[in-house]
Amino acid sequence: MFDENLFDYGVPSREAALSILQPHFLEIGDCISSGQENWAKMLKAVPDSCLALSPSRIAGIVYDNAVARAAKIFANRGPEIGIVESGGLFFVDFYGQIKVRFKKLRTNFRTANVETEQQHKIANQIFVTQGTPWTADNATIVTAGYRLTELGDTVRDAWIVCHLNKQMVWRIELPYDEQAGAVSVGSAGNPDSDKPRVVPKKMATG
Repeated sequence: MFDENLFDYGVPSREAALSILQPHFLEIGDCISSGQENWAKMLKAVPDSCLALSPSRIAGIVYDNAVARAAKIFANRGPEIGIVESGGLFFVDFYGQIKVRFKKLRTNFRTANVETEQQHKIANQIFVTQGTPWTADNATIVTAGYRLTELGDTVRDAWIVCHLNKQMVWRIELPYDEQAGAVSVGSAGNPDSDKPRVVPKKMATG
């Protein structure tokens, strides 16, 4: 469970995020691991066809499989944890406080997005809730992200990152075993050494 006192200005501190998400880090990491594992199987099965794939297409394969795994893991978990899908978006909602999405990350930890109105709303922590388009939601959106290696053929590392207005508020590493293609069981959930910053979250107006 989480301590609501750790939420300042509507955006959770890294400590708050840990208290909410850490019990589920292995499951979140398993989703990314599943994405990488299925890509590795595809690469082994049809290597010639995979050679022509761009890094963005590879990331898309990892993403599709990560989301499919998340849909299985987090479905029917009761009222406090659930899947939210709307407008082509996929989130895992934890306690109505944090919504986790899966995305490829750039080397600077920013998400690899095409600039659209939808992505702008997400960057400003305004989410499309089911049945209530473009309305503010109390939950903060964070990204369970993965960075690819320089060649773009395998997952380099995995993180949970919180952004606001194109700035990174905090990040937590999901220790990733590149050779095993999985999050390390013994060390998942350790925060990196950066100090967290808490930034007020903009809410929808009008």
